[in-house]
Amino acid sequence: MPGVDFLTTGLVVLLQLGYLSSAFWFGLLWMLIQEGTGSLAFGAAMLFYAGLGLAFYCGASFFEARNLLFSAIFFMVLAAIKISLIRIMTSLQDISPAEQAGFEAFLFQFGVYFGLWLTTYSLCKNFLKHEPVKKKKPA
Repeated sequence: MPGVDFLTTGLVVLLQLGYLSSAFWFGLLWMLIQEGTGSLAFGAAMLFYAGLGLAFYCGASFFEARNLLFSAIFFMVLAAIKISLIRIMTSLQDISPAEQAGFEAFLFQFGVYFGLWLTTYSLCKNFLKHEPVKKKKPA
């Protein structure tokens, strides 16, 4: 599935559950992987992940970030950001965006995001129920 980002939902789940340091390091790793494997000019993945972080924190400052409706709207915005970035970056490189930047691609990307988020979030909520136990300091 060309152009479909499967790693973003994991990053969003980490942000929703409050694992900020893990989200930062995984986001950096995934951004470098996508920059290296992508066919667009350098910077498209960085702009996308910066847009993801900005959109998440702007939305989470007004709404509950773990809400189903928030996630649906957030992934619609994220799919729109991705399609917009593809259109902008392909126009800067004089490449035709083909089928990766149409309305069908937007709907498909949103469906992938939301479906993977439902799966990932429910698995994390079921298997990561308890917070890590910290060791007591010796007296």
